[in-house]
Amino acid sequence: MGYKFLEHESDLYIEGCDSDLYSALQQIGKAVIQTLNERENTNTYSKNNLSKTSKTSKTLKLMISDEDEKSFVVRVFSEIISEIEAEEIKPISISILKSALVSTSANANTNIFSATIIIEGYVGVPANIIKAVTWHDLDIKHRDKQTCVRILFDI
Repeated sequence: MGYKFLEHESDLYIEGCDSDLYSALQQIGKAVIQTLNERENTNTYSKNNLSKTSKTSKTLKLMISDEDEKSFVVRVFSEIISEIEAEEIKPISISILKSALVSTSANANTNIFSATIIIEGYVGVPANIIKAVTWHDLDIKHRDKQTCVRILFDI
């Protein structure tokens, strides 16, 4: 369980694997943080000692839902990337938690993917920028109590 960077010519290709979709996305979130803060010493600003630093802490909370699994994955990371840039937050933690959502769909059998996303960090601009999430090479595999998601980011 975890994440790895996959080889790609010019962009950032990440695979996250874990026990379910939300945990796999959480693993990709860790890789996103590593990429955004690559040229900084993020150990100084770990989640446990954020309040002890002279930096101003900042927390963002997002709610994302979609009926299509692939659309949901792209929306999760599109929102994370855009909010980090718009709100000028250097992330140290991204939590992607499955949230309950009451279906408003006419079809009660429709599966709805829903997450609460919490981004913790401090005020500032990350060392690196991720421009966008792409649909290209997006892959989701569910097998033997493990879900793996591969996603390509434009950097």
